[in-house]
Amino acid sequence: MVFQDPYGSLHPRFTVDKTLREPLAINRIGDQDARILAALAEVGSGRRIAFAILINCGADSGSECRSRRR
Repeated sequence: MVFQDPYGSLHPRFTVDKTLREPLAINRIGDQDARILAALAEVGSGRRIAFAILINCGADSGSECRSRRR
């Protein structure tokens, strides 16, 4: 098990989408949009929080994240 402080390890200005997209781009994994939406759906969140800033999201507040338009 890995314990990590999300406030110290996540970029406070990145959106959920950007944070999930970065490793996909580095590893040249295709169809990033579909993979990100599938990952969000798997954890019970939807497209709505994809552009929320991570610092505004709690561990159990997927529906309460404040979104930022691109």
